[in-house]
Amino acid sequence: MVQRGNIWVVALVAFAVLGIAVGAYFYGQNQSLKKVTVTPVASPTPMPTSVVSPSPTPNKATLIFEAEGSFTQAEKDELTKKVINPLLDYYSTESDQVLLTLTISKNDKASKDQYPYQGQAIFQGGGNMGFLIMKVGTGVDWWYPECMNGCNLSASYIAKYPEIASKVQ
Repeated sequence: MVQRGNIWVVALVAFAVLGIAVGAYFYGQNQSLKKVTVTPVASPTPMPTSVVSPSPTPNKATLIFEAEGSFTQAEKDELTKKVINPLLDYYSTESDQVLLTLTISKNDKASKDQYPYQGQAIFQGGGNMGFLIMKVGTGVDWWYPECMNGCNLSASYIAKYPEIASKVQ
């Protein structure tokens, strides 16, 4: 009986050592992932997952409705009025960043009931911005620029989008 107990102790110690070795291996793998650096690409291109329909916009940015057939004309009209036009106008007149593409798609994540759409903007020089478009009643909320300490908007922008100006100034 003493020998049988020793076998179990040896087996348990071997199993514990093996577990510690496997844990250390995966811990080391995880640590090496944290050291990965990302280098921005000079001119990124969007990678839509479905058929897209690009259209030129007044400030030369390309507008893309990802999976365009899934949007009704009423959805496109409201998104154009409350999100697309204010964003394009802001980046063409109020900001020094040059917008290259704006992609609007339906949100398929868990937040889709509160945020039915999402936007992805790509700027010249490799910068990008992603945002969710909030549902308000039966429509969507306005797009608002993200400004620290309030936005300095031009008089023409304020006149064109008073709903936005009242929230960000």
